[in-house]
Amino acid sequence: MIKDYYISDTIKFYSNYVHQRLKFLKKRKFLFNEISFFLSNLVNKSKKLAFFGCGNLLITKKILSDKIYVNEVNDLIFDEFKNQ
Repeated sequence: MIKDYYISDTIKFYSNYVHQRLKFLKKRKFLFNEISFFLSNLVNKSKKLAFFGCGNLLITKKILSDKIYVNEVNDLIFDEFKNQ
C-alpha cells in the first residue's frame, strides 16, 4: 500500500472507526458487487487499474485487468476482503 497517499486525518478517522466501516461494507456487499459489475463493463481488460479508498477492494472483484492495484486506508479492511 502507498501509505503517503492519504492525509493523516483520514488515516486517523478510519483507524478509529474501522470496525464500523467493516460492518457497513459487509452489510452492503451486494451493492459493492453491483458497482463492481457495472464498472467491469466500463474498464474490463485494461492493462492496469488503481483503486484508492476505504472498501474499494470489494469493487474490484468482477473487474478483469492485467494488474489491479488496491490501496485501502486501513490494513484491516484489506485483510478482511482480500480473499473474498
